[in-house]
Amino acid sequence: MTVNGYFRSTAHTGAGSIILRDLPFTAASGSNNYAVLNIGESFNLTKSTDTVIAGYVIPGTDRVQLRQMDTDTATTSTQNVSMDTAFDLLFTIIYRTA
Repeated sequence: MTVNGYFRSTAHTGAGSIILRDLPFTAASGSNNYAVLNIGESFNLTKSTDTVIAGYVIPGTDRVQLRQMDTDTATTSTQNVSMDTAFDLLFTIIYRTA
């Protein structure tokens, strides 16, 4: 399944990490079925220095977890992307369905 998307949040008041949900189909389950979220552009997402925004489809769900990937070659740390009040995200996902 290929999904091209544009997600906009304009007045969010919650907290926590960003998880996009309600993909058209549930992803296949199992540890071999992680699918990568390709981000074309993002606007107004707060992130740590020297990181890029990335993400993956959580196997067995209809959800995408956004992550910050460290660009420093000395480390390989990742962390969730925190919710911002307003942001835009343009993305593509190709994933195997259940």
